[in-house]
Amino acid sequence: MAEKSFDVIVIGAGPGGYVCAIRAAQLGLSVACVEMRETLGGTCLNVGCIPSKALLQSSEKFAEVGHALADHGVKVEGVSLDLARMQARKGEVVKANVDGVAFLFRKNKVTWLKGRGRIVAPGKVEVAGETYAAKHIVIATGSESVPLPGVEVDEQAIVTSTGGLELDRVPGHLVVIGGGYIGLEAAAVARKLGLAVTLVEAAPRILGRVAAPETAEMIRALHRAHGVEIVEGTGIARITGWDAADGVELTDGRRLPADLVICGIGIAPETALAEAAGLAIDNGIATDALGRTSDPAIWAAGDCASFPAPDGRLRLESVGNAIDMAEAVAANMLGADAPYVPKPWFWSDQFDAKLQIAGLNLGYDRVVTRPAANGGSVWYFRGGRLIAVDALNDARAYMIGKRLIEAGRSPEPEAVAEAAELKALMA
Repeated sequence: MAEKSFDVIVIGAGPGGYVCAIRAAQLGLSVACVEMRETLGGTCLNVGCIPSKALLQSSEKFAEVGHALADHGVKVEGVSLDLARMQARKGEVVKANVDGVAFLFRKNKVTWLKGRGRIVAPGKVEVAGETYAAKHIVIATGSESVPLPGVEVDEQAIVTSTGGLELDRVPGHLVVIGGGYIGLEAAAVARKLGLAVTLVEAAPRILGRVAAPETAEMIRALHRAHGVEIVEGTGIARITGWDAADGVELTDGRRLPADLVICGIGIAPETALAEAAGLAIDNGIATDALGRTSDPAIWAAGDCASFPAPDGRLRLESVGNAIDMAEAVAANMLGADAPYVPKPWFWSDQFDAKLQIAGLNLGYDRVVTRPAANGGSVWYFRGGRLIAVDALNDARAYMIGKRLIEAGRSPEPEAVAEAAELKALMA
């Protein structure tokens, strides 16, 4: 039998992979996409962004009926949680999204190669015992959860954020390990469902790697206002219990009760495939400005890829970056020769609040804060130039900050602090 060949084989069907595959097909190339899951969409659609947002929405509805409606004079008796139905709805939301990707594959004639992909020779990819040829290979393998040293995850009593999305029972007390966005979002959903929640962060404060102290303080206040206990500057000594977790011992000697422990300390780029293929690794799969790896016939996009930036190599963990980089790679495979210029944006839904982020705060040396109803914004400057904005429940600040950053315009820090109306900054 003749070997099947394609112009492009994309390995991974998350936002970076399926967008690159579809865009390349729309540009006239013959495309196959390798995915070992039973459904397309990768981590984001199957066990990440989409299911977590679905559960957050359901938990908000539960909290509203149980508590918030009383403020409006609406009394509801006998409110109870049907976790099985909530999980079923989450599954329906996920199915609608992954089915949508499958439809777009059919519409654009992208071939789905089901199984684990492996680069076995230049221009050759093996999937489920069959070898396929391609002029271009794109690696879009995304990222994976970072394990907590010394803790064995069983996805039953000690779970990752993925296992936390599949609970079939409501525990009495939850301990969340990790004060980044993954841990904070998990804590918000659990608290909305009525659980007692303690979040533990070993670093001096939550969001220490990604946000200014001013943003962390807004998020800390939000969680504490909703009843989440936050413990900072203290690590995990061990998780206790024989058949199941029953507590968490901290390095300062305290013991926290726990029926369930979620480990959400972060994610790391999935580079095993690239390493096996002998590609250069540097904070992910190292690419040039076009998205090409150390092998000129292999490209990379999304969470797994790092690319040149003014201050060194940069790797972004966001759906927006995965999509934008995937589209750039698809065009560059056809000779567009256009360096990828990221336009970073990110969001996090916690309780009834939305944190929106534009730009990158790397190397900031000054922040300006502006209050807003139930939130506010933090504006980051480096050398007097606006580089990023965090906006909590302040969509206007986010949109204006994003437009200024993308246009390369920078108001003076004093102007941001003193402006009676942010729109004036656009003048």
